[in-house]
Amino acid sequence: MIDIAYKTFRIQIVRSLILGPEVLVAGDVIRAVAISPTMTSVVVLGAIVLIRCFLSWSLTLEIDGRWPWQAPRPGQAAE
Repeated sequence: MIDIAYKTFRIQIVRSLILGPEVLVAGDVIRAVAISPTMTSVVVLGAIVLIRCFLSWSLTLEIDGRWPWQAPRPGQAAE
């Protein structure tokens, strides 16, 4: 019982951690394109997006125990 509750809690926390940077990247895209469209802001935006992708993949690996492009393990439910 506790193990199931812990896994559910852990999945919810990690999903919220994945969602947070997506909102921040959306704000950075708006700032880079609409407010100050310079080459520097675009390069910084690209670096932020790369870091966010790496963190998102790492968190997905932490939740699922597999990379997003891998098939689910036998006995593991696909989401």
